[in-house]
Amino acid sequence: MICLKNENQKVEGGIIAWMRPGIGLLCIDTLWVAEHLRHQDYGTKLLLAAEAEGIKQGCTHSQLETLPFQAVEFYKKLGYVQIGKVEKLYGGHDALYMRKKLSQP
Repeated sequence: MICLKNENQKVEGGIIAWMRPGIGLLCIDTLWVAEHLRHQDYGTKLLLAAEAEGIKQGCTHSQLETLPFQAVEFYKKLGYVQIGKVEKLYGGHDALYMRKKLSQP
């Protein structure tokens, strides 16, 4: 977990990820940035920090699940591609699965 805190140490965003190094996979569970801080690259910095740690731990790919109305274009801009879809998994919303090959140093 990586937290984004303001000057008063209040959490304003963060990322929760876990690794499966045996299969080289970084799993992004949650990425969140407070609405008033969006579009200032904090989400990109959080995601790239998690990916960097995954690479250090031997991960070769990163994977996540999102919904169509969330940040699909954001993830695509950072190199993620859709690898699957489960229709209406969450009520009337589809679950989209995205993956990215991580660059090794």
